[in-house]
Amino acid sequence: MTNFNTAFVSAARDDFEIASAKEAQIGGLRDELNPEANKVNAIAFFAVVAKSVGLDNPSFKGRKAVAGEFRDLAASFGMKEAKAKMVCENAIKFSRHPVFADAVAIAAEVAEVGGFAQEIGSTFDAEGITTQSKLVKLLNPKAEVSAVDEFALAALKKVGAAKADVKITKAAICTGTISDDDAIQLLLDAAARIDPRVAEVAATLVDALNSGSLEIEVSDYR
Repeated sequence: MTNFNTAFVSAARDDFEIASAKEAQIGGLRDELNPEANKVNAIAFFAVVAKSVGLDNPSFKGRKAVAGEFRDLAASFGMKEAKAKMVCENAIKFSRHPVFADAVAIAAEVAEVGGFAQEIGSTFDAEGITTQSKLVKLLNPKAEVSAVDEFALAALKKVGAAKADVKITKAAICTGTISDDDAIQLLLDAAARIDPRVAEVAATLVDALNSGSLEIEVSDYR
């Protein structure tokens, strides 16, 4: 049997157990205090503020100045600039979101905090909104990306294409640089791993495309 250093085994065991106990205490305290409830409520309340000054409207005369005052107001709560910007942007999106817009509009007219808090709390429960991150995700849905587009973007990233150079259009995802050739070659090589016969095409296709020697036959099915 291996002779472990028992003194250090004992010391390690003690610290592992202490760390686990401390993490359990921290987790329990966090669950008890539940700061996430305050974070989501704060954005909801601030959405009513945004609605009351018309910031749910994406365009009106003087909007930029009002939006600046709105961010300054958030910053006055002690938030750093980036956090204040995030809160303001999401509060405005909250005021427009179809799930919350009616309640926000009524609250902006009636100015009754308690009733709004109760209604919006029920909506959060129905939508499964228990944390700020879940609320932000609901307010900022990501556009669905097809598997083909994901592979194209991943290939460009893998060959070192700069994110700023990647142009996404209906026709293509490309950079217009040598990175495109490298990405195509990478995807062809990947296809050849699935079917080795692809290797014959992979070795020459990019050069053929660039030289203009590739002939594509278009069949007429009419």
